[in-house]
Amino acid sequence: MAVALVVIFHLSPSVLPGGYIGVDVFFVISGFLITGHLLAEGRRQDRISITRFWARRIRRLLPAAFLVLAVCVVITLTVIPRSQQGQNLLEIFASSLYVENWRLALDATDYLAADNSASLVQHYWSLSVEEQFYIVWPLLIVAGFWIAGRVQRIRREVAIGTVLGLVFVASFIVSVLQTMYDPASAYFFTQVRAWEFAAGGIVALMPALSRPANAGWRQVAALASWGAMAAIVLSALRFDFDTAFPGWVAIIPVAATAFLLWVQDHGVRWSPQFLLRWRPIQFVGDTSYSIYLWHWPLIVVVPIMLGQPLGLVDMLAIAIITVALAALTKYFVEDPARRARGRFALRRVAFGFMFIGAGALTIATLAPAASIAATVETQAQQLEEFVADHVDCAGANAILNACKDPYRVTDMVDPAAAATDSWHTDVGDCTKTPVVDGRYLRDCHLAGGDFSLVLVGDSHAMHVYDPLSLIARENGWTFDAYMLATCSGFESQDDVDAAKTELAVALRQNCVDRGQWVIDTMLRQRPDVVIYSSREGKAQTVEEIEARMRALIDAGITVVAFEDGPNSGQTEDIPACIEASAASVDPCTTPLPDLPDRVRTVAESLGQPYITYRDIVCDAKVCHSVIGGLVVYRDGDHITRTFALSLIPALSERLGEALGIDVRVPDLAMTS
Repeated sequence: MAVALVVIFHLSPSVLPGGYIGVDVFFVISGFLITGHLLAEGRRQDRISITRFWARRIRRLLPAAFLVLAVCVVITLTVIPRSQQGQNLLEIFASSLYVENWRLALDATDYLAADNSASLVQHYWSLSVEEQFYIVWPLLIVAGFWIAGRVQRIRREVAIGTVLGLVFVASFIVSVLQTMYDPASAYFFTQVRAWEFAAGGIVALMPALSRPANAGWRQVAALASWGAMAAIVLSALRFDFDTAFPGWVAIIPVAATAFLLWVQDHGVRWSPQFLLRWRPIQFVGDTSYSIYLWHWPLIVVVPIMLGQPLGLVDMLAIAIITVALAALTKYFVEDPARRARGRFALRRVAFGFMFIGAGALTIATLAPAASIAATVETQAQQLEEFVADHVDCAGANAILNACKDPYRVTDMVDPAAAATDSWHTDVGDCTKTPVVDGRYLRDCHLAGGDFSLVLVGDSHAMHVYDPLSLIARENGWTFDAYMLATCSGFESQDDVDAAKTELAVALRQNCVDRGQWVIDTMLRQRPDVVIYSSREGKAQTVEEIEARMRALIDAGITVVAFEDGPNSGQTEDIPACIEASAASVDPCTTPLPDLPDRVRTVAESLGQPYITYRDIVCDAKVCHSVIGGLVVYRDGDHITRTFALSLIPALSERLGEALGIDVRVPDLAMTS
């Protein structure tokens, strides 16, 4: 069940939006099995050998895991677009050391990292949690043995149960709190998941206690087992990306799994346990580890090889290939390693294999990753020189100055460099403050003269932060920026009230509070101009936009609306698309967005100016991805910093026209 839920979820999230709970089901199973193994060894030998336990885990898990990682290295260097190779190599490295969960947790603390394309080994986060559990768990069991040996009349099971109970309570509290305040990173943290392992461990202790086993109990247990199965399946169907998970709601699949493990199989023919004796289901269980290892790399790489999203036939093919690879891996890698005899069964051989394998993967990933990073940095420097030497026809200026072949793919077009070409904070002082869901408040300040300009918005406001900060510095203005990803500044309380999950409520309330804070701050500071720039969002209402704009206008503040970015709503990774495209002219165009810009509409109705640069990037039908030798986007809808800088002449002119003032244009050769 655990692996089937995860695979279906990964293949088609819309079919099973909460299928990610399969990982939690498996964590409970692991806690149950490993605790049982350690207890059995302790009863047999009156002691537990931690190093022998670790060696068994190494032989059981690492050969297949290292094999898949090695294959992923080859796929990364031969199939994955170069713009994504660095990310994949670094995640393979983290996975080889079983710290992928911590890497993803750190990435998740920045909203912009959420736009990263999924790596080949992203699923190793759960395996990393497992391995960390295997390191710590025997120490906890040994601690229970030690307590029982030192305190008279306390049974080992009671002492161990007390230790696991404390872990359960402490971890569950951490899970609830951290999921509430930082769900993006909480999902991956080991301490947030420890209570699930503890739940399984506690169940492993329970068979030693009295439990009725008569016919009546078996019938009741069978009926209750169907209820537990239903709880797991309904969780997989009802949970989704908006569910605050793992949090307290994870208790539903965790408790259901623990119950199924506790009642076991009592032979009732109509019970779910009896049905799970069916050989095909047993086969899936036997190969579940390798199925989990292989399915995700295939899901990531097949669309890249096909050049299109997965269809139903593709999904079925991936499922079949996954099972075939899993069977081969089990019979030729997993089983021989697990059943090693003689010298190969020695602990030092197992540990040696671990260090050699991890070392080889470290070299195989970090060396090419460093080379790619150096190449990208060199290309970025060359790009700066290109912009400085070809100011009149670089980037947006190729359109403004009607240069020849503005959409041609030149030698300077480097998707890998574009993928890392994000905004800077070279001008002004910026602070980052973490808020709910791992996002950051970005507040920036540039001291200047009496004329003051404020930029407000979400990640699309970050597109124009660098150009506006440089324009402000050139003209001696005071410039402030208040930016929070996914928050336009116009979200309403009605949107909060309509939210259906704790996470959605927290996110939207955060946006509402931030928007009101900005208004209050502006009314107190009284800047000359407030610029709103954000992605058009469903949370915006005309009434809320008008109310907040009127508050500023009535205070004598000019409100300027920046039209939404030209590629709003797109999800395709543009640098990867350009790299895969064979077109030498105008690759990877996207349809002209058909989204209502409420901010612009309200601003015009109130007699306030608006500024757009969509006409530079888009024509009457499509938006372009390569302009003037520069890649426009660094992902699906965020502008590269280099292209944004090329907008400076146009933005300077349009800002001056909107405000009715003279605006000096910074020297592009000095700012690139």
